[in-house]
Amino acid sequence: MKTQSLIARQPDELKQFEMKNDRFYMISLRHVHFGPKSFKIILENKHQTLEVIYDQFDPAVPVSYYVWNFRYGTEMTRTDLQQANREYPSSANKDCYYYFKVQNSEFIEWNDITSSFKSKDFPELEHHLYFTDNDILEVLSLYEPKFVVVDK
Repeated sequence: MKTQSLIARQPDELKQFEMKNDRFYMISLRHVHFGPKSFKIILENKHQTLEVIYDQFDPAVPVSYYVWNFRYGTEMTRTDLQQANREYPSSANKDCYYYFKVQNSEFIEWNDITSSFKSKDFPELEHHLYFTDNDILEVLSLYEPKFVVVDK
């Protein structure tokens, strides 16, 4: 397998969610919710919460959920991510949160082996990666989520 590449993404909404000095240890996982109308990951820092919301449903796609797959792990168990190449856009503000899109994703390869729905049939399938102080959350989706920052 090719080495995975982590491409940092920081939409404007994430530039409102503080993470001083590129330190994911300042971010905690508050809640994960998989409901009938959305899939949400809720993260928090000392003064804010961040809702990562997947809520687009496309009846033309045979996967009848808002995300194709989701997995959770801890930082200590993912040595593959320590070896991955990381790319940051020049506009990235490392005092604010960012997530990664994964290229050469082993998660997508695993999904292709275990699912009836393959990335070759849906080339827009993306692997999104979210880090917190101790957690790694991964999502396979056909679209980027919405991000909502709320002050506590």
